[in-house]
Amino acid sequence: MNKKGNITKAEKLISGAIDMHIHTNPDLFPRLISDIEMAREAKNAGMGGIVIKNHFTTTADRAAVASEISGFPVFGGLVLNSPVGGLNPEAVEVSLKLGAKIIWMPTIYAEYQLKNPGVVKMFNMAVGPDTKGISLLDQNLNLKNEVKEILDLIIEYKAILATGHISKQEANLLVEEASKMGVKKIILTHPLSPIMGYTLDETREIVAKGVSLVEFNVLDTTEVVSKSISAKLIADAIKVIGANKAVMATDGGQTVNPSPVKMMQDYIDTMLGLGISEADIKTMVCDNPAKILEL
Repeated sequence: MNKKGNITKAEKLISGAIDMHIHTNPDLFPRLISDIEMAREAKNAGMGGIVIKNHFTTTADRAAVASEISGFPVFGGLVLNSPVGGLNPEAVEVSLKLGAKIIWMPTIYAEYQLKNPGVVKMFNMAVGPDTKGISLLDQNLNLKNEVKEILDLIIEYKAILATGHISKQEANLLVEEASKMGVKKIILTHPLSPIMGYTLDETREIVAKGVSLVEFNVLDTTEVVSKSISAKLIADAIKVIGANKAVMATDGGQTVNPSPVKMMQDYIDTMLGLGISEADIKTMVCDNPAKILEL
């Protein structure tokens, strides 16, 4: 509420919102808030749900527990990093059986990410110069068979594929193959982030190959990310891609940032100030996440 006790536009628009990208405790990285605390805070703000993510382990089981205890929709998934065996179909199937909604391709252990150290200094706590990176491609620069096995599982369980921190080359091949195989729900993970470095044209081109939603994260505008981007770049991208193809998420949970709920409210305020309409924000924070999660 504002100083007069009136509900702000951000508080109104966050009602029913689903944050598709939050990092919570327990984690190997310092996090601000636990799964259950986060669920309760989002519930108190009138949100519609949250997705919790971890770079080291599945969050499907944790999400189920947090949801039961809080009485609020919490969803999880699996990131295909080295601690779970990388491109490991068996780990994917177990996580999907536990209720995982999203399967992310490698993030901090991605070969491409490891070639770009220092973009997020926190990542250096888990990986080093001798860490072997994970590539989706074989020696002939084709998608590995394990990737196709994982795509089959995503199709079978009607889950969401997210691109993670892989290279543009890998992402384009992945989206093309996934679309060809019949994956219906594909999220392009924070392409504007300095981690990924997509241009607006590159973003538009990969969307045309079968991406369902482009994830735009407010974390990428903060000091956590080296060479952070401007909020205006996100607003411009939303106008180019279209709100029907976009989702606003926080990627929050860092100890140096406000709570993800506050981050989302501030994000909404900022986008309003940059000319994004209330209707488009509602589409990106409520409608699109609910649709892709099949709620």
